[in-house]
Amino acid sequence: MQAGLLVSVGAVMLALVGPTSLRAERPWPDPGGILDELRAESDELDALVAGLAPKEWSRPTPAPRWSIAHQVAHVAWTDEWAVRAATDPDGFVREVRRAVASPLEAVDAQADIGAAAPA
Repeated sequence: MQAGLLVSVGAVMLALVGPTSLRAERPWPDPGGILDELRAESDELDALVAGLAPKEWSRPTPAPRWSIAHQVAHVAWTDEWAVRAATDPDGFVREVRRAVASPLEAVDAQADIGAAAPA
């Protein structure tokens, strides 16, 4: 989960600072406890899933059709989209336009891809 934490930290820092065009207009905010909270959440999630055997990743969750692997993949995918929104706004907009046509299917498809990826 440490890689996920780094993505989350990067996404939060970019979100706090804003788009490149606004960086000169705003001072860098002090992220204060946000980064500590992200680290704690990442550590907590890591503690929950680190000891799972490969078969346990396929256990169902309350979300219809989603396993533990789907849930973790969704968290990682959300972080990746946050970074893309901050670093590649045009690419982000293109992807959002595609996803808007069928948002639930787009989210499920990305969770399926992530859940199928090797750990």
